[in-house]
Amino acid sequence: MCPCLLFDNKKANALASLPFHDWKNLSTVVKRHLGDSHNASVAMSENFMDVMKEQKIQSFTDFLIRLKRLLKKICTF
Repeated sequence: MCPCLLFDNKKANALASLPFHDWKNLSTVVKRHLGDSHNASVAMSENFMDVMKEQKIQSFTDFLIRLKRLLKKICTF
């Protein structure tokens, strides 16, 4: 996953989205990239994944509730 590419709308995501040519200064560029902006992008991506998991759980729970109601209607003896 590339959180900086997806969740950073600044130039900081250039490292993730553009070809890299400055190999001599790679260490400096990576250290600069791994600052606050990167950490914020990682946090936003983790939050997004948590929300998506919660929605799936809620959707599945809703499905089970509806299925249970349907079965009660069908299986009334």
